Amino acid sequence: MNDPDIEGTVLRLPFVYGPGDYQHRIFEFLKRMDDKRPAILLDQDRANWRWTWGYVEDVAAAISSAATDRRATGRIYNVCEKVSLTQAERVDAIAIAAGWNGRIVALAGDQLPDHLKAAVDFSPRSNAANGCLGAGASA
Repeated sequence: MNDPDIEGTVLRLPFVYGPGDYQHRIFEFLKRMDDKRPAILLDQDRANWRWTWGYVEDVAAAISSAATDRRATGRIYNVCEKVSLTQAERVDAIAIAAGWNGRIVALAGDQLPDHLKAAVDFSPRSNAANGCLGAGASA
C-alpha cells in the first residue's frame, strides 16, 4: 500500500458462510438442531468468542465493488456483518432461523466430552496474544 506505483485495495475477509461453504461452518449446529437435541454444548471460551462473519453473496458484492470502484484504491476494508456476535449468540441466531427451541449450554472445557472439546484455544488471553480481541479480552 506504500508503493505509489502499485494501486491496490486490501479486503480483510470474514468467515464466509452460505451456499458453497466447503468448510460447512454451521453444520455442527444445524445437525444437532435437525436431530432435535435438547441442548447444544459449547466450550465456555468458544461460546464467548467473537469473530467476523459474512454471508457469501454479501462478501462477493463487497469484493466486486472494491474491484470495480476506483474510490476503493489505496484503502483497507473489513468485510463483515455489521455486528460481530459471540459464538453462543451466533448459534442462537441459527436456532431461531431453524426453528429449534433447545438450549445452548456453555461449560468449562474439562466438563465437555472429548469429541466436543475445542481443537484451538478460544480463551481471551490466547486471542489477545494473537492480535484478536474476543469477548472479555483487552489489549
